[in-house]
Amino acid sequence: MYEMLKEAFIRKEWGNDEAVSKGKYSVWLKQGEKRRLVFERFEVNAEYFYDRYCRAKQGKSISLDERLAVAVLGYIGITGRTFTEMNPNFRNSLKRPSRKKNANTGAIAQAESLPQKSEWDQATATVLRFYDAINNGPTHYEEAWSCLTPRLQHSICESDFDRFCEGYNNTVAIKNIKVFNVASSAEGAVECSVYYIDEFRNYRSPTLSGWDEFTVAHLDEFVSKVKRLKAEVEAAGGRGFDRIELYKLFEPAASEYVWYKCRIKRDDIPLVFPTFKHTELKRLYRVTCKRIHDDWLIDTIRLLPVHSSR
Repeated sequence: MYEMLKEAFIRKEWGNDEAVSKGKYSVWLKQGEKRRLVFERFEVNAEYFYDRYCRAKQGKSISLDERLAVAVLGYIGITGRTFTEMNPNFRNSLKRPSRKKNANTGAIAQAESLPQKSEWDQATATVLRFYDAINNGPTHYEEAWSCLTPRLQHSICESDFDRFCEGYNNTVAIKNIKVFNVASSAEGAVECSVYYIDEFRNYRSPTLSGWDEFTVAHLDEFVSKVKRLKAEVEAAGGRGFDRIELYKLFEPAASEYVWYKCRIKRDDIPLVFPTFKHTELKRLYRVTCKRIHDDWLIDTIRLLPVHSSR
């Protein structure tokens, strides 16, 4: 993958008419307007990629941060494919110690003794099939449903297929899907990270507007708006509003979460959220697949928090 990134960097930043074969990490020293382009593009220093490449060549351990992996894949132009599909020698190019957790990212390092390719391929194929089915619309939701273990089906919607479909009522598209950081998490299980852009109809309400500008001084107004929203939800037939986590009300997809958790019927959504606009959100998850008999199925889908260092 290092060579793929290097070639893309030369093509995009240096151009074909400039000599860049200076050896070592000189290729990464291209200057931007204010600083080196490596930092502008990836927020790492110029030596970062070459240093990781050398460590891997020497059989030393390296770690791969999810945020950086997403940036690198996007820069290269890889979509909807796993690392192993990008480079047939990927497993041999990165040797890592047995299942250590990176203190900064929580990413699980992969063992030198790697599973057979077919296990990873089958598990990640299930993950891609699931998200592709959701992207293809309601006529394919049954296929997406079949990619989940019975345990996960019960966990997310009490094994109710119709409710599962309702959760994607406002989905417009799932774009730019990337599956990466594949690892064996336990015997018979495979983990991977999944990134995609979620485009959906984001319903809006005057009651939810302006919250991003609230300070402690607005506490009374905040309480008043929460109570008003609760009354509106209950008037539309919703229930369980008291169990909504407060922090969810400040998220870009707050309305999506409220109407789904409170089980507001699709036709009644406009009673609480009268307008909508198409919104895109970047999603990052850690997915675990388990072998059930002869099939690989998704057993957990866990949101990965992405924190800024600044």
